[in-house]
Parts: sequence; structure tokens; C-alpha cells
Amino acid sequence: MRKGFTLIELLVVVLIIGILAAVAVPQYQKSVTRSRLAGLITLAASIAQAEQRYYMANGEYTTDAENLDISMPGGFSLVTSSEDLKIYSDGKIRIGLYEEGHGGPGRVGVELNPSDSFFILWHFAPDGQKLCGVKKDVGDAELGKSICVTYGPFAYENSSYWYYYLQ
Repeated sequence: MRKGFTLIELLVVVLIIGILAAVAVPQYQKSVTRSRLAGLITLAASIAQAEQRYYMANGEYTTDAENLDISMPGGFSLVTSSEDLKIYSDGKIRIGLYEEGHGGPGRVGVELNPSDSFFILWHFAPDGQKLCGVKKDVGDAELGKSICVTYGPFAYENSSYWYYYLQ
């Protein structure tokens, strides 16, 4: 009597593993992306609170992270600088401090590099708007939308982005 598995038994096992992987991998990717987004929200909130404190003390917003009463996370350095915008990056995350621009006075933008489908935008307009934005032209835009919508309802869209409120 020979012991072992037949080719059919092995194929059935491989098929079952393939089906389980096809279901599990997208859910795993979604949970990893959701945890990254949660980290971005926390980072943006900390910087936004520091910007608000700076505004209360000085009557204006700043684009210089050194003026804030918090430290940028380790490894961040200035990569783009103009009069009304400074972008800091650690190679994985970009933090933009805007003095004026889209959406009104002062804002903080935080996004993963280089082309993830979502980002966090904190406006310091009187309404205190906080948005999760999704880039329309990336492959995982549907994933970005499905994650942003869990944080709040649809706000508006333009030619490049969908925006959802962060609540």
C-alpha cells in the first residue's frame, strides 16, 4: 500500500489556498492602508493644533515648522520652500504647511509618498474644515474612497480629487 497524496488532492488544496488568499489579501491591504491613514490623521491633528496655537500668539499662520511648539517627527527635512508653502518629507510622508492658498487661510496637508490615493488636508478657515482627499487618477482610488468614507461623508469633488469630511 502506497502512502501519499494524489494529484487531484494536491490541486484541491492549492485551489482552496488560492481562494482564501484572493479574499484575504485585499482585506489585509485595506487594513494596512486604514492604519496608515489613521497615523496621518494623528500627525495632521498635532501639527494643526500647533499651528492654531501659533496663530493665537502671533495673529498669523506660519509655514516654518521651527516656529511651531512641536518637533517634526524624526527624519523630516525641508524639501520645498516658497514664501507661502513649505514641504517637509522623510521619504515616505510629506507634510505641507501652507500660509494661503486653496481653501482659504493657513492649512496643513499630510500625504504618503509618492502616489498613494489619499491624503489629509486640514484647513484653518473659520469652519475648521478637515478633509480626507482621494486622487482620482491613481490605481487604488476606489480603495482610498472606501477608506475616507469611513471617516465622514462626501464633501465635494473637483477635476482631480474627491473630498470627504473628517469627523
